[in-house]
Amino acid sequence: MKSEPEAQSLTIQIEASEEEAFSGLLEFIYFSTMSPSSYTEIVNLLMISDEFQAFSCAEVCIRLLEMKIEWALSCCELSARVHELYLRELLIKVEKEQKSKICSDIMSHKDELLQLSFDKIEALFCVDTLKVESEDVVYDFIRAWAQNHYPNTEDRCSAKELHLERLIRFPYLTWQKLEEALQCDIFDQESILKAVNQALAFKVRGPYCRRLAVGGFSNSQFFERCYERTPVMVSRLQSPAFDRCVVYFSLTENELLEMYPVGRRESEDFMFGHQVFSLVSSCKWTRERHYFGLNVTAKGDCSDVIVYVIRFLAMSKVDDREEFQERDRGSLVVANQITFGCDDLLPGIWEQLLSGNCPFLLGGILHLCIEITCHQQDESYDCPIPAMDGFPRPRHDG
Repeated sequence: MKSEPEAQSLTIQIEASEEEAFSGLLEFIYFSTMSPSSYTEIVNLLMISDEFQAFSCAEVCIRLLEMKIEWALSCCELSARVHELYLRELLIKVEKEQKSKICSDIMSHKDELLQLSFDKIEALFCVDTLKVESEDVVYDFIRAWAQNHYPNTEDRCSAKELHLERLIRFPYLTWQKLEEALQCDIFDQESILKAVNQALAFKVRGPYCRRLAVGGFSNSQFFERCYERTPVMVSRLQSPAFDRCVVYFSLTENELLEMYPVGRRESEDFMFGHQVFSLVSSCKWTRERHYFGLNVTAKGDCSDVIVYVIRFLAMSKVDDREEFQERDRGSLVVANQITFGCDDLLPGIWEQLLSGNCPFLLGGILHLCIEITCHQQDESYDCPIPAMDGFPRPRHDG
């Protein structure tokens, strides 16, 4: 008579520090439940699952890491600690997808991001594809993060050692933020002075060639992010007779196509005197055809009656030369109206753009120039407006 096979015992040797995680693994294997709640517990369970090749448990751990931004942004670091290639690739994929999700709408996660450590913030804000309304928003966030982590004045030296200014694209800040940055105590003064000087040099270096100038620089500071509101370059000329600002507003071919068949694109805000303005380009459709519109909008309250004479110009080739030509002009009386524009600034541009034969698209860029000249109420609105020095003298088309 054969005896029943003797029961064999299995001895598993683990480190004392792994006991809790191993118990969690056994719980998952036998009961399909999981109880870890903290980041450390999840990571420990992931590591023990990798060690014993319990991949289904490891996958659940990785899904738990996706639940919080801070945890998900540590997945690449964790991938170096696991042995299984499949798990390494899964961890890297999770972090990449989380980064892509955050970068596509970063300010919607602002409260969570303010709690992140510096290395996580650095990894996010060094990304060229970061989608944000404007660089001013990045500047404001970096300041808020520093004030959150270094609230006391005596801690600001530690903040300066991080060189937070490296995360900001200073050439795309507005003039107001550049001035503010020079007075901010969270930045290293020598570094911030250099960054602001470089930004100012960039802004005055062929201002309407803003999008073309990037190729001349290797520093990532000069690469333009995916701004929701298009950056503008603004120069100002003051004289006893008038006060004027010239705004250069450039649109790429892709940005124009994104506006078609019906859409709009707004510029970042800019200051002229005490008044805030913005520009809005648009594609509108009627039964006959599509129209390219451009508007100047005054923002905020203004009790004083101020007259602004406005000229719209677009760059095109004239006798093998590229120069700005006037397309429209008019006046905006702040306090009585808030916007002035032209509904058909460039007739036929959409048909020309779609056919690949657009005379206003130079090197894949549409360059627009808006002159805003300030006159007092008792001055003539129709007085001659002298051409601004510093760019080709416009021609009036009729």
